[in-house]
Amino acid sequence: MKNGASQPRFLLRGLSYLLSSMNRFDRVTAILIQLQARRKVSGATLAEQFRVSVRTIYRDLRTLEEAGVPLLGEPGVGYSLAEGYRLPPVMFTREEATALLTAEKLAARLTDAPTAQLSTAAMDKVRAVLRRPDRDHLDHLAPHIQVLGPRDQAGRPPAYQQLGAAIAMRRVVRLRYQTAENEAPTTRDVEPISLLLSRHWHLVAYCRLRQTIRNFRLDRILGLEQRTEEFAARPALLQEHWATEARRRPREQVVLRFLHQIQGTVDGALQQLMVALLGSFGLPARRHVVPEHQALPARGRLGPQADPLLRLRQPHFVRGRPGGFGQLQCSPQSG
Repeated sequence: MKNGASQPRFLLRGLSYLLSSMNRFDRVTAILIQLQARRKVSGATLAEQFRVSVRTIYRDLRTLEEAGVPLLGEPGVGYSLAEGYRLPPVMFTREEATALLTAEKLAARLTDAPTAQLSTAAMDKVRAVLRRPDRDHLDHLAPHIQVLGPRDQAGRPPAYQQLGAAIAMRRVVRLRYQTAENEAPTTRDVEPISLLLSRHWHLVAYCRLRQTIRNFRLDRILGLEQRTEEFAARPALLQEHWATEARRRPREQVVLRFLHQIQGTVDGALQQLMVALLGSFGLPARRHVVPEHQALPARGRLGPQADPLLRLRQPHFVRGRPGGFGQLQCSPQSG
């Protein structure tokens, strides 16, 4: 009886040891990936990421060294892999591969042709190291993921990659830019800061012609040339620019009242825009402040079934649009 009672305890201890060994193996593998992905990483950073002690991280690093991984340690800075050391192909989980497939679809629709081609080439390398069931999973899933852009992207200039390289190296770029269709193109030198997607791709850059930070639409760039001149960062000016942009775009208060018959029509995106659910919904009135250019198209999707009460500071936004928007009241937004 005594031996029978000790057997479950022995099995539990063995299972606990096995699980801890598996967890440590996963952690050591993840540390190896982190070392490959970053130039340097500290033991404290790894300890915080994996929620273990720094001493445990040091033991894991010694395990990697004993396995033949050439680690370089710099006191007060962190650890890195020796230059030229390459790891064998990394195995992706099915979920990670699906996320990368989504990124490929986004790049194909929302960037320029060279970036889309590079994304496809990178995804082919991912597929090459996947297990066959996971590769089949992606092949079955790919036709069912679609990204609908605002328009055909075929004519988009191949500026994305060049501008990305200039941003990373802090190199001045000379742009030939079309400010408007009825104006002559201008040539200007800019200091590229970031790329921004908001309906269109924009380059945020310091314009030396205007002596301020400006946004340039990539589809209006007629030509660009990367210069050899490097520039210094302008963090204070950039913060001031974003603060000005936030003040420049007013947010309007919109109240929508929906009939009981269309309750099922209200989707998740529209629920974020709602400011009131009244009557048959049985919920108290709620207000949500949104940009008018988001709220009104959402109202338009519901058609004449909706009985909206729109309160806007700029009623001219809705005048002249087909179909109308129901009863309109104008009042300044409080606060």
